[in-house]
Amino acid sequence: MKEKKRILAILAVVLILAVFCMPMIFALGKGEKAGQYFRVSLGLALICPILIYICMMIYRGVSSRNKLPESGVRDIFFGAFLQKAAGDEELDAWTAYLKNRGYRLHSLGTGNEDIRSCLKDTGLNAAECVLIDDSQENLDDADKLGIETVRFVSFRQAVEELKKLGIG
Repeated sequence: MKEKKRILAILAVVLILAVFCMPMIFALGKGEKAGQYFRVSLGLALICPILIYICMMIYRGVSSRNKLPESGVRDIFFGAFLQKAAGDEELDAWTAYLKNRGYRLHSLGTGNEDIRSCLKDTGLNAAECVLIDDSQENLDDADKLGIETVRFVSFRQAVEELKKLGIG
């Protein structure tokens, strides 16, 4: 996929250079239609970057909306420890990163009833969820529901365990 993107990028650069060089070529040309060709090529040189920019923005909007996480996990639940750690820059950046990757983040209070009621109320599939918590009791209860679990000991350890699950 990277090779394909690289080839497309090179082709785009060549096309843009050609579009910007055409007015100079036609400005030096002689003949009846040289002035007309110059005006058309100058218009293309001005409009082409705008059209490319619009296409890129449309592509970015469509591709980010349709982007699904590779792991099959769509929802990540954080235990009560997250509220204690609120304001930690590294943790805030990590949760923002997960949101941008298409994961839906949920913050739970204490106790396993929260995750049961959340699954029930929202109709979420337990197989598409992960619980990150520092309480082994909550993790055991979530595991019984069929939810992947990660015990939070440290930020880095949790990130590594999520990577093993294909998240992040």
